[in-house]
Amino acid sequence: MNINNDFKEIFSVINKYDNILIAGHKNPDGDCIGSCVSLGLLLTKMGKQVSIFIKDMPHEFKILKGTYLYTNKLEENYDLVVTLDCADDGRVEIKEQFKNAKETINIDHHKDNPMFATYNYVDENSSSVAEIMYDLYKANDVTLDKDIAEAIYVGIISDTALFQNLNTTEKTMNIAASLMKYNINFNKIIGNLFFSKTFTEMKLIGKAMDNAKVYHNGDIIVSTLTKEEIASLNAKSNETSSIISMIRQVEGTKIACFIYEPIPHNVKVSLRCDVPYDVCEIAQSIGGGGHILAAGAIVKNKPMEEVKKEVIDLMIEQIERYEN
Repeated sequence: MNINNDFKEIFSVINKYDNILIAGHKNPDGDCIGSCVSLGLLLTKMGKQVSIFIKDMPHEFKILKGTYLYTNKLEENYDLVVTLDCADDGRVEIKEQFKNAKETINIDHHKDNPMFATYNYVDENSSSVAEIMYDLYKANDVTLDKDIAEAIYVGIISDTALFQNLNTTEKTMNIAASLMKYNINFNKIIGNLFFSKTFTEMKLIGKAMDNAKVYHNGDIIVSTLTKEEIASLNAKSNETSSIISMIRQVEGTKIACFIYEPIPHNVKVSLRCDVPYDVCEIAQSIGGGGHILAAGAIVKNKPMEEVKKEVIDLMIEQIERYEN
């Protein structure tokens, strides 16, 4: 059984080094970005030399202070590499830097995280990695400011879908409330993340809805977008991030699935469900992972229609197993 390092130990490692790289996972979401930004801003205040590597950051998160810390030009060696919200080392894009670092830290909340770093803290019961980062800071008497608080808030509301998901707890709500005392721009953040879409994003949503089909008497909804369809709208693959949430809203849906091609020969599968189902189990069956109610996978060198059929069969099998 893997044991977490405690917050004091993790922070002492962070204190020890000056040249630090922070990295999130491929296709970053709000929790990943908010957590990385919060730590980057804090370490900058501490006088550290900090870089954050997240490839292709979605435009809506540029509302956060700290985006100047982002870089796609990496050094070969860093003293310390910190990965946030990475379910396993396969989702880390800075493999060379991770391998070359003197020490590494892995902070995450995916239940299947194998604790792949020198120091690890994984809590599947936390709503988000941002919630864990808040606990880390408080355990070490860190003084937050508005910019750090906003980054934590973005992480929490992103992974709880604005406190709608079942990973939202009393503790989650208390942390969010405590962040309000820093005079965060919560209304602007919520509007930017949940209620503002570019024209291209709206066209992508429309095309995805047009492609959507229901299965198993409406229990399942599946939508797809080919790379040609995405390109025809002059869109980028990271502009598809809200589609899974949109199709999940269709009445009667128990499991929702969105499948698209971010790059040739790679099929991305995003899954969402309600209790008592477990989309992490489905994602793991095709080489992915995630959370019980939200998971995904990237399947390489398989046609999209073949992946779609396999995932539909898995969803139907699970629903019938849970209901019989």
